[in-house]
Amino acid sequence: MKQHVLVVDDVSDLRMLMRVGFERAGFRVTEAEDGAAAINALEVELPDAMVLDLRMPVLDGLGVLDWMDTQQLSGRFPVVVLTAFADSATAAEIQARGCGWAGKPFELSQLVEQIRERLFGGHLTATEGDGLPEDHSS
Repeated sequence: MKQHVLVVDDVSDLRMLMRVGFERAGFRVTEAEDGAAAINALEVELPDAMVLDLRMPVLDGLGVLDWMDTQQLSGRFPVVVLTAFADSATAAEIQARGCGWAGKPFELSQLVEQIRERLFGGHLTATEGDGLPEDHSS
């Protein structure tokens, strides 16, 4: 059974890029366009991992993490937070919550590898070789 990644970002092109990359790497992907949609998705099905944008309309990434705390979901699956605006205090808060983080722009292959590392200790899934697109800018 494929590992499930929830991709949360308000930029549809980035969601599509991440979807294609994670699917090519052997993951099943669902998408949410903001924090409120992410919560709705989490109420339906918990993913094996989540990629979560920090700054979004409606509810931001930290709001989603706060909600996860209230629902006792923190730590149940790995979360990698994406941001173009991380200062040292924000990065420290993200890491203190047990989340990984990646800056924008990002390399999709590195993001996929970070999720793999958090899920499998860096071991590849049954799908060896990413087949990922080369250009992965924000």
